[in-house]
Amino acid sequence: MNKKYILFRVNDKFIALKIILVREVLLHREIDDLPISTKNVKGVFNLRGQIIPVIDLPKILGLKKSEVERPNIIVLESAEDTNDFGFEVDEVIEVVNVGDELISSSNESLGAFGKYTSGIITELTGHDEKIIYILDESIVKRKHSKVEKVA
Repeated sequence: MNKKYILFRVNDKFIALKIILVREVLLHREIDDLPISTKNVKGVFNLRGQIIPVIDLPKILGLKKSEVERPNIIVLESAEDTNDFGFEVDEVIEVVNVGDELISSSNESLGAFGKYTSGIITELTGHDEKIIYILDESIVKRKHSKVEKVA
């Protein structure tokens, strides 16, 4: 069975997330700093009257700080009792259809990054030489509950 994923890049890592979790993608959106927030919240921005917190995905994943001057923001769909939130990515690449047979669990020791991934996508057409990590859905729920208290 094929599932749709949004494929994006953070630093040198290619990451996929189920498209059903994504509310929208914003190109080059400026965010405002929050002087008092948890260490995982990078800032906020106004999206049609709604204040959207932006989590620091590279920090959560244990990656180095992104050097991209104008990152994109992926806004995630909220659960019924929580607020929407987003995270910055260096580049949104495309939406891909992935069959279950192309997904395998990762046995690599990836440190903090590994505990937030649920597997890897192999042999994806047009991306043959890249390892694409699937962002675990639980990061959305787990990090979202912490963000909600800040915003």
